[in-house]
Amino acid sequence: MKYPKHNVYESMYAKYLDQESLKILMDLAGEDMTGKRVMDLCGGTGICTEEALRRDAQSVILVDGETDMVSLNWIE
Repeated sequence: MKYPKHNVYESMYAKYLDQESLKILMDLAGEDMTGKRVMDLCGGTGICTEEALRRDAQSVILVDGETDMVSLNWIE
């Protein structure tokens, strides 16, 4: 089964994409990302990538086999 494009996926599964819960989980992990290099495997729409960048990761590599899932809107 092929996943839909990132914007369709996000609208279909919005109720499951809870960014506040993600932040809580990352806080609980207690990992300081400042200056670190992060790899987001099966990164999909980039929710974890965005959070790692907000937490001052030096760089993030997002890997996903479904190219339509990856949104490049947040890359500067």
